[in-house]
This record gives sequence, structure tokens and C-alpha cells, in this order.
Amino acid sequence: IAAGFVNHNGVLMCGDTMIDGGDSAHYQSKILPIRFRDGIVHIAFCGLVGFSVSASERIALRLTHYRHGPDRSIEEIMDVVRETWALVFSEKYGNPEHTVDSQIVVSVHSKSDGRSSLFHSENEILSPSHTGVQCIGAGDKIAQYLTLWFPFSSISNIHSQHALEIAINALGRVKQYMPNAVGGSLVAVQLNHDGTENFYDAREINRIEKYTKEFDLLTRSLLLCFMDFRTSHDFDQNLKVFSERVAGFRKEWFAENKEHEGMMIFPPQEIIDAFEKRR
Repeated sequence: IAAGFVNHNGVLMCGDTMIDGGDSAHYQSKILPIRFRDGIVHIAFCGLVGFSVSASERIALRLTHYRHGPDRSIEEIMDVVRETWALVFSEKYGNPEHTVDSQIVVSVHSKSDGRSSLFHSENEILSPSHTGVQCIGAGDKIAQYLTLWFPFSSISNIHSQHALEIAINALGRVKQYMPNAVGGSLVAVQLNHDGTENFYDAREINRIEKYTKEFDLLTRSLLLCFMDFRTSHDFDQNLKVFSERVAGFRKEWFAENKEHEGMMIFPPQEIIDAFEKRR
């Protein structure tokens, strides 16, 4: 699974790292960077790995070939991405009647526009995101549902840190529910409006995943008790336990965050490998 999240600071991309499943599983980043003279593109993919990596390499070749002339706008950069993706897609799939597994989400930064935007594919067509959240791959509908309580107007105005927390919660739950299809480390990278990139510490990502999972399990337990009409005593007791556990989680959360303040950032190895290889 992979996803893009628009936020106040730019666009956050997030994904799992499991390629295939079962005994043949291996792990790599599904977010690939393309850096060129007048901008940056991050492509997150799902589906066939060889096809997706090859498509990103052909897009990179076209974008980096532009060495002279004025800096391009987001739309001009995306014209190149769209044209190349449509060509590569049609070579592989022709004109399918259904949505195939191999799709991409794209965050793009233009130096000339001074901002970053999010796009997503539906087969050969690449369109701008109108919701601020685009999920692709196994469990995409679950992840999209888990972000619905944040309307687009709110998502696009929140800080990138909150976008990270929403993203890890959504993808972490899919990883929990679909362990044979989604797995490995979750990775995330932010493409800011000023063209800088932010990477997130593996320990921070794991912390968010851990606490949101615990909170989810606790909430579901309380819901089942809430629906039991036979007695109110058990609900009152469970509500008390819920409040105490949440307060405890909050205290632990603050303590762990304070402990890691000022430490060097160590992103998951998969994202380091993908981004260092393409510098």
C-alpha cells in the first residue's frame, strides 16, 4: 500500500515496504525520488515492482533531460509525467476495461511555482487530487476510510507532523488487518513547498504505529461493552478502565517523545537506500 497526504507544508508520501508475500517476501521502498534542475517528483507505487520501477526510470530520464529553458510549472512538469506514464502503461496493459493493480501517486514540486501538489493515477490517466488524500494498493479503501473523519479542508491545513500521524495510523491499521499483503517497515517522506525533503525517524514511525494500534484495540473493546444493553455496570467499569489506560498511554507517549528529542534521525533503511541511490 502507498498513499499521499496534502498538508499545510507540502505533500507527505507514505507506504509499506513488503514486496510479494510469504516465503518470497523481500523489502524495499515503494516511494522513489526524481530530482532534476527545476523541481522534484516523488512517485509511490503499488502492483508490479519491475514495471513501476521501470516506469519511474523512464519518467526520470525525460525530466532530467530538460537542461535549458525557463523553469517549468507544476502543470508543465506533470505534462511530461503524464505523457510518459500513459505510454509505459499502454505498452504493458494496452487499454484495459478494469482498473489494474499497478497504480501510482505522485507528489511534485516546481521551483517556479514554489509549491508542491499531489496527483494520482487511474490506469493511464494521471489527475490532481481533489480530496487531499490518495491511497493505492492492497487495503486502499480501508486506509481511505480511516482518513474520512478529516475533511479535505482540514487535511490540507494541518501541519505535516499531524499528516504523518494520520498516515501511519491509517496504513498501520491496514498492515494489522492484512498481514499477508501489507508488511515490513512503514516509511514516509515529506516534499515541502520550498522544495526541501523531510525524512522521519524509524523509531518515531514505530511509536505512532504502536500507540494507534493499542488505542484502536481499546476503543473497539469499549464499543462492544457500550452495545451490551444487559447491564450498565460493566460499561461503567470499562469506561473507567478506558480512561485510565488512555491517560497512561498519553503519559508514556509524552515520555517517549521527550526521550528522543534532539536525537539524530535514522529513517528506515529502505527509504535511505531508495533516496541515496538516486542522488
